[in-house]
Amino acid sequence: MNDDADEFSEQQLQRMAAKLLAGYQPPTALSGLGEKEQRMAAKLLGASNAERLARTGGDKPFKYRRPTHVIEFYMGAWGWAVDLIENGKRLPFKSNLDDEKLAIVLAAIKQKGVPVRRFETEGEKQDRLDRERRLETSPTVKERPKSARFDILYEVMDIRP
Repeated sequence: MNDDADEFSEQQLQRMAAKLLAGYQPPTALSGLGEKEQRMAAKLLGASNAERLARTGGDKPFKYRRPTHVIEFYMGAWGWAVDLIENGKRLPFKSNLDDEKLAIVLAAIKQKGVPVRRFETEGEKQDRLDRERRLETSPTVKERPKSARFDILYEVMDIRP
């Protein structure tokens, strides 16, 4: 066999590629984008909309849905952690924050009008239940120390504190 028959000129290859790709549409809107462009799309549209756009084919129209955001913060192993919940999906936002940094982050988020709530971890929940159980069994009632002077005054005036 002659290997020269398999050789094509660069111009012939480019013409054939143009013919083959003339009717080509990418399967999804994001499939032709690089990693950086996909991150930019996720930042602009929101992570859930970017995922939907990546799944939507070229023949189906894409309809943007405004994402619902909620911020949850909780005490982690190394400090406070803040998570963004977008359409029910938890995304890590900030972590290893001390009390001051947490206050700054939450103030900035609240200023934008995003709802913020405290998330109770399993350890915190167990501590709270133990504390409530202890208070139910042995409530700590503080009694005022008695003073002889006020006892006489209460007896004379016939009043009780």
